[in-house]
Amino acid sequence: MRKQDSHHFDDKHLPLFGPGPLYFLVSALMVSAGAAFSKSGVIHIGIPEWLDVPFIIIGSILIILGALLWCKAFFSSKIDSAILQGRLVTSGAYSIVRNPLYTAIALILSGIVFLLKDAWLLFLPPFFFILMAVVLKRTEEVWLKEKFGKEYEEYCKKVPRCLPRPWKRKS
Repeated sequence: MRKQDSHHFDDKHLPLFGPGPLYFLVSALMVSAGAAFSKSGVIHIGIPEWLDVPFIIIGSILIILGALLWCKAFFSSKIDSAILQGRLVTSGAYSIVRNPLYTAIALILSGIVFLLKDAWLLFLPPFFFILMAVVLKRTEEVWLKEKFGKEYEEYCKKVPRCLPRPWKRKS
């Protein structure tokens, strides 16, 4: 990275909030707009009645998993204090995915999409994860690589960005 491209973070810590609030806002607005269009009948592709219960179950599970992951990532990992102390967190929720707070947001919003029971909104969950990957690759991952170098690169080799890989054994 050339010197003028560097983000020049202070030696203490990375930004406390990063692009997370913007990612959440854009994703939540998309769900809200989709729900408004669906409920108003502007765009609505209902699901067959026999899928009501599976959609409710899937939506509820996604919301619960997202909430649990968010709590584990934020409270158990104490990510805010780790950022302020300039430490890379790689344990707890951060040993499952590198970005558990973003993944949690995507899971919760995906759960809401399923609870809306509108087939046209099903494009949103994949979009949340694609948007997350793009945003993180261009922001936080650049910052973390700059700050932690080889330590972060090794961490990236072991832990996926946003979706756990239960089939891959840690070395």
